[in-house]
Amino acid sequence: MVAVSARGNRRRRRWLIATVIVAVVAAWALVLGVKTLSAYHHDRDGLAALEQVKANLTPGQLTSSATERVLDQASAQFASAHSDLSSPFFAPVTVIPVIGRQFRAVRALGTAAGTVSQVGSTFLSEVTGLLNQPHAAGPERVASLRQLGAYSLSAERQLAAVDTGPSQALVAPLASKRNEFVTQLNDARLRLAKAAGVSAAVATILQGPQNYVVLASNNAEMRAGSGTYLEVGSATTRGGSVTLSDLSPSG
Repeated sequence: MVAVSARGNRRRRRWLIATVIVAVVAAWALVLGVKTLSAYHHDRDGLAALEQVKANLTPGQLTSSATERVLDQASAQFASAHSDLSSPFFAPVTVIPVIGRQFRAVRALGTAAGTVSQVGSTFLSEVTGLLNQPHAAGPERVASLRQLGAYSLSAERQLAAVDTGPSQALVAPLASKRNEFVTQLNDARLRLAKAAGVSAAVATILQGPQNYVVLASNNAEMRAGSGTYLEVGSATTRGGSVTLSDLSPSG
């Protein structure tokens, strides 16, 4: 009887332990499901905000306070998604082969999108502030151009440091989204680098002193964008100002 009772107690203990383990795993899975769903909604709303910005790319709209607010909203949504996916409950998932890589890629892309949104909002805020300052002719014009170049270069460097996560062995839909994001990120970096270069070049030209030949032509016998040169003159740049001389017949 004692042996039978002992075996019964062991079975009950094993059953209790198994029940507790199942309950813990079920609770863990439920928490993961809730946080994953929450992250999905945050990422979806953040992407929708970015699409709204992309649909309004005119200079006037880009430098409006409304665009900055939308980018800030996108950044906040991505930050919330990152917070959800960075929960300690996801720690076991990150070490699972294959699945862990997909999870890390999703989390990295969400974080990267949030960083890009924040960098974009800061850049637009800086540019808007610069444009809204009173601008006088001369040196202030050169200073504004140099400042615009500095803002562009700073934003480009911040985007260059963005971590887009794992790139290898991703499932096809995730790999496609990552490639699309990286392409758009590189395009944004290129545009910012060009803006920095153009701003610096124009500032140098206006700072002077530089002399340039000015040719006035008509549209006769157009070749490579030029026509018949009828008048010639000169332009002098100095201290942010441009002085154009009288044009004389070229014949």
